[in-house]
Amino acid sequence: MTEQEKNNTKTFSVRLDLWLYEKLIAASGAKGKNEYIRNLLILNLDEQQKNNERTTDEQPGKTGLLQAKIESLEELIRAKDQTIRILEDDKGFLTQDHVRISGQLDRLLMPAPEEITRKAWWQLWK
Repeated sequence: MTEQEKNNTKTFSVRLDLWLYEKLIAASGAKGKNEYIRNLLILNLDEQQKNNERTTDEQPGKTGLLQAKIESLEELIRAKDQTIRILEDDKGFLTQDHVRISGQLDRLLMPAPEEITRKAWWQLWK
């Protein structure tokens, strides 16, 4: 490290668990713990920055996917609404048909007029 780099550095103290401290010392090897920890921090921060850049780069792609998903869901809703309209029309037709057939059935099940006049009201069940 040059003299100018030493003047541009600040001290940062961190308390570590004993197992972590020993692991850092063992991993630093001949480099020395300060340089090893500095390199670890730089690598970690660079990786975080790359992840942040990747995330922001992926946003337009996600927007396109979300827009496509929205459009497909809107199309599904339109298809569902059309199916509901068709079923409501069928229901109306079937209701009307039921009323018509019920009226015909009532007329067919009624006794004939001569049968009504021939029997008195107390004899209807015979």
